[in-house]
Amino acid sequence: MAESIFQTKAWAEVKEAAGAKPVWIEGVLGFEQKLKLPFLGWKKVLAAEGTPKFRTAAEGKKVLEKFVSGVRERGYWYGTLASTVGDRDEVFVAAGLKKVSNHTVIMDLSRSEKELFSGLKRDIRRRLRKIDAVGIVIERSERAEDLKTFSRLYRETMQGGGVKVEEGEFFLGLRLLLKKRRASLWVARLRGKMIAGILVIEHPGYVVYNYGGSAAEGHEHQAAIGLVWQAILDAKRSGKKRFDLGGYDARARRGKVKAINLFKERFGGKVVEQPIWATNGRYVFLRKIMGWFGFLRGAYRKQ
Repeated sequence: MAESIFQTKAWAEVKEAAGAKPVWIEGVLGFEQKLKLPFLGWKKVLAAEGTPKFRTAAEGKKVLEKFVSGVRERGYWYGTLASTVGDRDEVFVAAGLKKVSNHTVIMDLSRSEKELFSGLKRDIRRRLRKIDAVGIVIERSERAEDLKTFSRLYRETMQGGGVKVEEGEFFLGLRLLLKKRRASLWVARLRGKMIAGILVIEHPGYVVYNYGGSAAEGHEHQAAIGLVWQAILDAKRSGKKRFDLGGYDARARRGKVKAINLFKERFGGKVVEQPIWATNGRYVFLRKIMGWFGFLRGAYRKQ
């Protein structure tokens, strides 16, 4: 299987520079986190993202079995691994991992640009024309000052959204990945001023839209639509097979997370499963009770 950038030394260095604690277990990269759970107090867990690289199912089974045992031996309450979209379940099940369904939205880049444009919702196509008409300029940037501005816009946009927000040091650490084209920062400018930006991570064969932020003018003109569309076109023109819009919370019923879901749906992609695999039943149970009792989602803290 192709290696995800989330399973590389470069990603570990970016996250560590921002204060995260990388932990390697038999070639699988995870990051230590602490959860404060109602009635149970603080628990130490390990969260990994992206399928580790292996050549055969048998090799993958061994790698993942060692990950499961390593998480237990190091005293973590549980470990999780968010697999890459499209990976088959069998190797994870064979290694003893427990499946929890998550979702994302995928754009199939085998379609022509004309077909991709036709697949956009009508209001998205109309907004793209308006973005051009008002003179918004969209471009890729590697400038440190743009990355710093984007970091601020992202934090302001995501504040109070119920999701983990990366700190400024994380984005500054991405500069090397930008230079190597393992990540791309797309910015929207109006009269020379940056009003919005998105940051995508470029993996072998696919691109993931991970972060976005807008100033008031960016929201007014819905500049993020133009940014995402340009990133989709760039991914297609560079030979990528799919564009991942970066997660979809099927449980969301209101608030900022629901609004993000609706934004992603408008690009005409397909909602697909992106499982999270747990090393034991604790994470599975935790997700179930949060699904049953929605108020509990805000009752625990993560560090």
